[in-house]
Amino acid sequence: MSLADRLLKASAKGSQSSMLKKSRYFNEDIGIPTSVYSLNISLSGSIHGGILPGVGVIAGPSKHFKSNLSLEIVSAYMKKHEDAICIFYDSEFGTKKGYFKKSGVDENRVIHVPISDIEELTFDVAQKLQEIEDTDKVIILIDSVGNLASKKEVEDAEKENSAMDMTRAKKLKGFFRIVTPKLHMKFIPMICIAHVYQCGTEEMLVKTPNGDVSLKDIGVGDLVHTTNGIEPVSFKTENEDAQIWDVELENGDILSFTEGHRFMVNGEWKYLHDLKVGDDLDYLKG
Repeated sequence: MSLADRLLKASAKGSQSSMLKKSRYFNEDIGIPTSVYSLNISLSGSIHGGILPGVGVIAGPSKHFKSNLSLEIVSAYMKKHEDAICIFYDSEFGTKKGYFKKSGVDENRVIHVPISDIEELTFDVAQKLQEIEDTDKVIILIDSVGNLASKKEVEDAEKENSAMDMTRAKKLKGFFRIVTPKLHMKFIPMICIAHVYQCGTEEMLVKTPNGDVSLKDIGVGDLVHTTNGIEPVSFKTENEDAQIWDVELENGDILSFTEGHRFMVNGEWKYLHDLKVGDDLDYLKG
């Protein structure tokens, strides 16, 4: 018996262990393509690829069709597997039943789970992953992780306690640490809807509970001030080719942003390219 065979026999993971060449977890043919080529590339790196096991995040500003893209993924998966179930975790209640119908998703195969905090989400997903076999066909949709509160935040609000919650980022990161390996080992795709908040240069200062920090020094999980209160950063991207615009304020300050940045002007959101001289900026939003 070879050394490799002896080590495989001694593995505590049993049949889940194998030589890399034969590993079921590195099967490149399991991707399920959607009808949107650019979405396939984003999901798998291939125009003919598509949905793969593990965590996928669709993020963008409000009203940018994040739910539609997510349901396109769910629809493709459930059309591929006629016995598949979608577990839909709902914290915003903005994705209506009609959206599922228009996307071709059978609502009789969707389990709707209302959630109000991160801990509820973590415990329920963990319990369901225990129940799911690796031969079951399941896709998970979360709308959304970006605005999901922690249990402490909810309790503090109920008690009228305005103390800042420092646990939310830790709880959210813990959720992904817990579920990610199980999703891959049971071949389950999980699509999370999130939001974006900043569209600035690396030197742009971001307000945090510990003071202003350069955008380049902000990392995933860091707490930042947003228009929705203090939130953890769920992801960070860089675009070296983005066009930079300068905005000069009345006091002489010059701020630099990408074209996708939005500003609150007299109670309405305006994109940078729609700004006019004399506009009063209430505050900024990515």
